[in-house]
Amino acid sequence: SSFGANAGSASQSHRALQSTSCVAPAAMCSCRRLRQCAGACCVAALAVVVAMLLNVPVIKRATQCLAGSQMAPLPQADDPEGRLQRIHVVYSGDQRSLGGMLVSMHSVARSQIDPSLLTIHLIVAKADMENVSRVVDCWRGELADLPEMPSIEMHELRPLAFDPSNNTFGKHGDGVAGIGTASLPSCWLRIWLGDYIQAPRVIWLDHDVLSFGDLGPLYRMKMEHPLAAAPEWITPDILQAGVLLIDLDRFRTEGLPDEMLEKIRQYHAVTTDFSDQDVLNAQFPLGKRDALDWRWNTGSMGILFMTEEEKQWLPRSHPVEILGVGLIQWSSRIVYERCMDQVRLVHLNWGPKFWWKNETFPRCDLVKRVAPHNPCLGWKLACDP
Repeated sequence: SSFGANAGSASQSHRALQSTSCVAPAAMCSCRRLRQCAGACCVAALAVVVAMLLNVPVIKRATQCLAGSQMAPLPQADDPEGRLQRIHVVYSGDQRSLGGMLVSMHSVARSQIDPSLLTIHLIVAKADMENVSRVVDCWRGELADLPEMPSIEMHELRPLAFDPSNNTFGKHGDGVAGIGTASLPSCWLRIWLGDYIQAPRVIWLDHDVLSFGDLGPLYRMKMEHPLAAAPEWITPDILQAGVLLIDLDRFRTEGLPDEMLEKIRQYHAVTTDFSDQDVLNAQFPLGKRDALDWRWNTGSMGILFMTEEEKQWLPRSHPVEILGVGLIQWSSRIVYERCMDQVRLVHLNWGPKFWWKNETFPRCDLVKRVAPHNPCLGWKLACDP
């Protein structure tokens, strides 16, 4: 019986061993699959993160620049009646921005294939008309060597349909002129340009935008929506309003200014911390505007020219803000050093202005390529001796 018990025990042990030898490979197989699955998940997650990062506009432009990618030509609109032959560009500002306006206007005129087809519109307050007229005289003198001159139309600034003077967006205490630009009437005119300009379209340029290429392809592009814009640096969902192509015909016929005025009143009922760019983004979210390539508004380039003192203004209270500032600096430097030959419109926001009377603009070569050669009303580039 002892033998039988031992034999039975041996038989059970053998069956247990067989069972174990079968389970172990299965367990090993499951672990291997688990590791493979975990690896695949990590790769997939990494791919998603990379894709998200590459979709951040400021990273996208740097990678395209480094890869040598060229800008695709803009599809052009059908224009059987020739209404888009003349290019209309508009600025608005006051005494503080005259230097920037002069340099930007000069860059636009010099970069056109046919300057005679260019009309520049200036919308200024009555009190600034005399000084603006003198700046225009300087501008004409600088362009005297052109075979044909662009034309200028001046428009007197009218009261807005609301009062932006108590707007707090962009205010920095004792910062730039002690104000935020959102409280300036001229900064809201992008909504009501159709009240001043009787043209089918217009290109709006901020004063810190310089032109390095012909604007004809932009002005005559095929538009699916009433507005075209490049994105802000952080996400393609947000438009950057320093360069806009506006279909004035559609703004007028579709009553878009009235719709945006209602949005302004809704915002103003709950906050004073908003800007016209906020309103434009609400009216024209991604999918309801035409997206421009970054080369038509190469923004945040002013960050390259900030002094250490000015860098204290940069947002750095959160790791995400620190990362964002670093990405802007990295991307702007890559574009400046490698791809300026591709840029059509450079936007020197996020930094000192080249018309400020200070010594904070060390890389004047970018501006001097397109700036007037002679002083105007005693004004000169900030980096001139």
